[in-house]
Amino acid sequence: MLLVLIIYAWVRVFKVLRREIGVGLALLFLLSLTAFRGSSSESTRQAKNLLSPDGAREAIGNWSTNATVPLNVNNTLHLRVEALRTDSTLRALGLYTTISGLMLGHDWKPLGGIVNTSNTGLTYQIHLLHEWKLLGAGIYTSSEEYAGRLNNIH
Repeated sequence: MLLVLIIYAWVRVFKVLRREIGVGLALLFLLSLTAFRGSSSESTRQAKNLLSPDGAREAIGNWSTNATVPLNVNNTLHLRVEALRTDSTLRALGLYTTISGLMLGHDWKPLGGIVNTSNTGLTYQIHLLHEWKLLGAGIYTSSEEYAGRLNNIH
């Protein structure tokens, strides 16, 4: 039902645009909206382990924690740290990241990460490749670093 309503809305928008600005500009406008399409094949893949050189998933361990980091108004970076905890030590085995939100022509890909442990908590550094896209083609790429502290290690 929702899909039918969305298609109906697009048909109505096209009719209004065709009447107001002409068929050619209406088609160009609707074609430009495809710049905001997401890449579903990449967003559904499994998060890779940023602490492993080949990204392979290792043993989960016996301890984990999660955190969220805002990237911008629409997007959030989700972190998961998995570790092996003994009586006196905590050794990080895995760092996994995913990005949620409305992508709108943006694509983030994790490049690598570091987790350091101390008595007061965990510190992390994550490097992401941020790509701006227009009509599905990359127009600008930058590398971004996000760092922080996770205090809930008890």
